[in-house]
Amino acid sequence: MSTIKILHFSDFHLDAKHEKEAEQLVSKMIGAIRKDGIVVDLIIFSGDMIDKGGAGYGDIMKAFAKFKEIVIDKLISSLDLSPDRFIFTFGNHDSLIKPRDEATDMAIDAKLTSEKNILDFKGANDADPYYLDRQKSARKFRDTYYKNALPKESLEITPFQANFKLDINGIKVGITSLNTSWRCSKNDKGKLVLGLWQIIDSEKFISDCDFKIAVGHHHPIAMKEFEQKDFSIMLSKHYDLYLCGHTHSPYIELRKPSGWLMDVTASGMLNANICEDNSEYKNGFQIIEIDTSKRDFDIIEYTQKGYDDFSVSNIRHEHIPNDQDDAKIIMKAEQRAQKAEAMLNSFVKKSVLAPFIPLDDFIKFFECKYEFISNAIIDQIISRLQTAQDEIRFLALSGMGKTRIIW
Repeated sequence: MSTIKILHFSDFHLDAKHEKEAEQLVSKMIGAIRKDGIVVDLIIFSGDMIDKGGAGYGDIMKAFAKFKEIVIDKLISSLDLSPDRFIFTFGNHDSLIKPRDEATDMAIDAKLTSEKNILDFKGANDADPYYLDRQKSARKFRDTYYKNALPKESLEITPFQANFKLDINGIKVGITSLNTSWRCSKNDKGKLVLGLWQIIDSEKFISDCDFKIAVGHHHPIAMKEFEQKDFSIMLSKHYDLYLCGHTHSPYIELRKPSGWLMDVTASGMLNANICEDNSEYKNGFQIIEIDTSKRDFDIIEYTQKGYDDFSVSNIRHEHIPNDQDDAKIIMKAEQRAQKAEAMLNSFVKKSVLAPFIPLDDFIKFFECKYEFISNAIIDQIISRLQTAQDEIRFLALSGMGKTRIIW
């Protein structure tokens, strides 16, 4: 068997006031999975286990313990999985952020302006990584859970990322739990960084795996601008699938910053969110079925129907091209470009409204289905221009209809 089925969800935000709703939410998720006869091989949770650093519990470790009881233990027992089949990462709400941290955060943020600066900052504070204190409890919970769930040879834990090696249906799966939240603060928009060493340092541990997954709480676009592109490229070079959350809204994209990468963002599964009316932010989860031999992905999205049960709201199929497919795609793109250039040269040589091409020819050539809809104002201008004797100069913003008028 070359298939893996993953249950992916995110942003549970467990709080003490809504434990009953949390239990019901997990039960309904399990009910939907069982009803559709899905056999889950792996569960991946992409951050925000608890809400606001466990404030409602008075003790953050009590909050994490309750998340384990209500969510982790319930899911793995109901879906007949062992503890090592539940993989999670940290979210911003899993940190204990104090008001006095704000000044320190501002000072650190000013230093982190390049990848080199991030690495230098980390190196200078290796002996006393004070800036990670906010995640101290989250790391304790993570480290204790996995050291009890996995043998040493299948686990690599650092203060930032954690790596796992699992055998699932005869497929050697490597998973990196990236810490995208270590720079989270109360006002962190545009201030987050990953530190690409998390990916680089993980490469060796999972190098012998057949299929590689990275999970983080944030999408690369949430990082500082200088890191966004390289983060995406590094993910696509070293992993087949990236799972994240944070936005509370689902997003799926097959992209190729370098190698092909299946990029999946989960809906929120907020335990206090059962009455959400906005369809974009309704509670949901995903079942991701991967055929590793065919490089096929089937992503089934479940959304909470009304305020009650979960049902399938979307099914998405994607295929990761192999090297031969890539070559065909590139060749077709080159052929289209050559054809376009030849056609453009032909039009120019014929001096057909040079340098303009009749729109009917342009649309037909580029196989577009667009139609220019009549507009009373533009049509009136065209009528006046048709009888004009003077030279006319057009000044307008892009997309305002200059080409339409000229033609």
